[in-house]
Amino acid sequence: MSDQQSDLYFDTRDRCIALLRSLDAEQTSTIVPLNPAWAVKDVAAHVCGLNADLAKGMREGLGADSNTAVQVEARANDSLADVCDEWLSYDEFMRALVEKAPVLGTRLGADLTLHMQDVQHALRLPVETESTAVVDAALNYVEVQQGRMLEAHRTGLGVDLADAGRHEPPEADSTIWVSATAYDFLRSATGRRSRAQVEGLDWSSDPSSLLAQEFSPYGDLPGEDVSV
Repeated sequence: MSDQQSDLYFDTRDRCIALLRSLDAEQTSTIVPLNPAWAVKDVAAHVCGLNADLAKGMREGLGADSNTAVQVEARANDSLADVCDEWLSYDEFMRALVEKAPVLGTRLGADLTLHMQDVQHALRLPVETESTAVVDAALNYVEVQQGRMLEAHRTGLGVDLADAGRHEPPEADSTIWVSATAYDFLRSATGRRSRAQVEGLDWSSDPSSLLAQEFSPYGDLPGEDVSV
């Protein structure tokens, strides 16, 4: 794992905290679409809570709905500044953990990149669409989606990312390709785009069977188009 890759989660965390600390009370309480009825502060509580759970030794079910609800509830009475301070307090532990388990750092970075985009969207700020963090997150979900499509549909998913290379499908009964930017693939693969928007990507053949059930690991695709 390169130093640049190792630092990516922490760079993204620091940028996210800088954004969070700049917000006023109204922005802090703004509801974030595409999240489970969370306000901006709740999103911060979730990403902080992931660090807290890891520090307690938890390794399974970190992102389960029941656990993310606990992460948010545990910090319901904390200020956003308190949540940011707590998040930073895990820095030494997290750096050591990511050094030992780089895949975990990649997954945490992908989750954090998504949530930062969600917050930017909710606050009508410029959304980060082109960065090393976005590419890294997209590549994480290429692997995730290839595994899920193979298991659920016995279909090899090939992904051609305009800004992050061509990723061959695993061997399977059938193969389908999708071409997109890293940003568009990332948002599409994680339930941040409607089915119509996902269908509108450049597919090599009809993706209807893949999209009919659980295309996203996070549940049904939104019924209405998403503006970002």
